[in-house]
Amino acid sequence: MHDHRLSHMTKFVIAAVLVIGLLVGGLLGLLRGRRAPMASPEVLERVKQRNRELDAQERREDDH
Repeated sequence: MHDHRLSHMTKFVIAAVLVIGLLVGGLLGLLRGRRAPMASPEVLERVKQRNRELDAQERREDDH
């Protein structure tokens, strides 16, 4: 039971860090705005792929 609760807490912390990272990244992007170009589509695709891989890894860990 304790391990189950720890797993949920770990997921919450990971999700919170990702959300905070996205918010900070978005704010920095807005602040830089016109001075710096947005990330290239390739970079955005790599980020999306990494998020999909992390989600799949978490689902595999949940199954065990």
